Amino acid sequence: EDVAHPGFLEGDSSTGSLLAVLAATPEGRLQPGAATVLRAAERLALSLGMVRKVLLVVPPQESVQRLALGQLLEEFQGDVVVLATSAAAAPPEVESRLLVECWPELTRSPRLVIGEPWTETAFAFLGCRPDQPGAVALRVRRLEEEEGQVILETSLDQGRLCARQTLDLAADVPWWITLAEDAEVPPRVPAPPAGGARVQRWAPRLERFYHRSDIQRLLEELKLETGVVRLADADFIIDVGFGVGNRDGYEAVIEPLEQALRALGVRRLVIGGSRKVTEELHLLPLDRQIGQSGVSVNPQVLLAVGISGAPQHLNYIGPRATVLAFNCDPEAPIMTLNQRQPRPRVFPVVGDLFETVPALTAALRKEEVRQPEKVGGVQKRNRSVCSGAPSELRRG
Repeated sequence: EDVAHPGFLEGDSSTGSLLAVLAATPEGRLQPGAATVLRAAERLALSLGMVRKVLLVVPPQESVQRLALGQLLEEFQGDVVVLATSAAAAPPEVESRLLVECWPELTRSPRLVIGEPWTETAFAFLGCRPDQPGAVALRVRRLEEEEGQVILETSLDQGRLCARQTLDLAADVPWWITLAEDAEVPPRVPAPPAGGARVQRWAPRLERFYHRSDIQRLLEELKLETGVVRLADADFIIDVGFGVGNRDGYEAVIEPLEQALRALGVRRLVIGGSRKVTEELHLLPLDRQIGQSGVSVNPQVLLAVGISGAPQHLNYIGPRATVLAFNCDPEAPIMTLNQRQPRPRVFPVVGDLFETVPALTAALRKEEVRQPEKVGGVQKRNRSVCSGAPSELRRG
């Protein structure tokens, strides 16, 4: 079930809940420490009478999500929230930072949140928010039970010092616990029969807007979101909006952007535009119009330049697309689309498009240039975007 808000993460009002946070690899496998976290979650939930839940951070590709979820359900039966985000394929520090940005507003937080080592930065922040204080135990090396109490042993000063603390749930604040890679956890105990798994898939909208200085990082996140190693392997549409203004604006930002993409080796590239661009500004022929009175599109990447986002335009962009939206208005409908629906995924870039789009063009030129293919010793040229009807633009 696809959801806009992960209701399964809400804490149980009667017994409290325990949330285990795991991440899958880009190939769809659980991390080596996942079994330890699940075992610790099971042990703590049984000892404290809590309901276990899992938040599984996975890449956006559905096939990878199925692999990771299948592996999880071999070990766990209960409520699962599948957090679909490019963070799952990012380095640990990026993954942890994006977890903070994705963390939802909950009516009632879980009493315990326990995670793999990569969650350390996120938990340190989430557990120390002034408006939502909590207790934090990081790099727990050993978890044990003594006389009815749960003891957490953590390492300090690169493992040279140890600290022991009692898991105290008397105060009504959540605990945020990360396990070290070599954490020692008591063996599993027989658990009561579970009622089966329920799964919610959640692709949250990140609150961050990107700016000119963020373009290089945005390209890396674009690769993660689309699942391509090289941007040259993706199919692109440049979606031109009324914001380019006139022919001079088109030549200043769109033509250099097209040239940079082709120099990068992108072969599946088409330029389309809004109704105003084709019918009023006459910058593109009518058969390049995207929207209700034009065509539907569903590329891997859509670069929306100066598009405000009227429904008769946005509704004809398919869910497969990852959209980089360049607009000076952060409240424009295209910039806030993911507040209303999870797909297509939009990365909003706020600022003057005559500054932000050239920044994108410059970043693309820094990417490794793919050598042109040769067929029979002759260099194969890319077909011009204006020669023939592009397959990516089809009548809806």
